[in-house]
Amino acid sequence: MTEAAGSVLMILTVFVGAMSQRLTGMGFALIASPFLVVLMGPIGGVTTANLCSALASSLILGRVWREVQWPTFRRLAVWAILGIALGAWIASASRGPVLETANGALVIVGLGASLLARHGRRVKHRGITEVVGFSSGLMTVTAGVGGPALSIYALLTGWDHHKFVATIQPYFITVSVISVISTSIADPAKWPQLGTGLWILVAASLIGGLLAGDWLTKYISPRAARTAMLFLAFTGGTITLIKGVMNLGS
Repeated sequence: MTEAAGSVLMILTVFVGAMSQRLTGMGFALIASPFLVVLMGPIGGVTTANLCSALASSLILGRVWREVQWPTFRRLAVWAILGIALGAWIASASRGPVLETANGALVIVGLGASLLARHGRRVKHRGITEVVGFSSGLMTVTAGVGGPALSIYALLTGWDHHKFVATIQPYFITVSVISVISTSIADPAKWPQLGTGLWILVAASLIGGLLAGDWLTKYISPRAARTAMLFLAFTGGTITLIKGVMNLGS
């Protein structure tokens, strides 16, 4: 693949991911991260996905600020930070193909678990918030996908959808920024090497995707948007997993 083709695919991936984020509240990393990992490598792809995820959530937060449940956000975020610390060490100590394989597997397993949770009973078990926060933080820094753990939490606890979407925006901002900082400290040489012009195009694509998603909310139901998001995320996770497995022997 040529550098130009890779850049175009990157911009398209960010656009579609941002559009899904606006339609479903949490689709950016699930869609974008697996494809960015394939295009940029495990650490560079995850770092770029987390940067874009933080920006996307920042742009959405202003609209949902009044619905945010700050106590729940704080409990999740504190434990997510602990998960990020462990995940940053794992990411810096792992070989590229191993981490790429793990990225794809985490996406697939996380999505599968969230789908199974739809048929589970609601629970109020003490400690579930801490476990979910830790798991989400670990997956954010290693695979760029902290959303499935939160989705499972929302389903098992009966979290109101509007409050869920609102609360995870500051959460994604927090864990994404801390994940980027942690990864940069653990392995500064792996910072994504994109030119200024390409960074600007990526940011513009992200904003364009959010605007497109805002327009599409009038025509696409949340259920249809989630179905499309899951299909793309599973596809990206599978491609990442296969690529990682094929490179394990190299």
